[in-house]
Amino acid sequence: MHINIDTIKPKDLVIFASEDRSDHDKSKAKSLLSPNTSYTIETISIDSWCTYLTLVEIPGYSFNSCLFSHP
Repeated sequence: MHINIDTIKPKDLVIFASEDRSDHDKSKAKSLLSPNTSYTIETISIDSWCTYLTLVEIPGYSFNSCLFSHP
């Protein structure tokens, strides 16, 4: 299921869906995340064009929400 930015919240789990989403920001994510692996949302930052997630398991990085699905 795609992420709905209106309903996700910190501590929710998301799954890195590397092959199913936009190429935007994918190269950084592929070097740090494992496909089809669950990660815990730490923060959510909604910008005018996209939404970024920080993940508990990968401190110091933010990722475009379009790269994830919500179980």
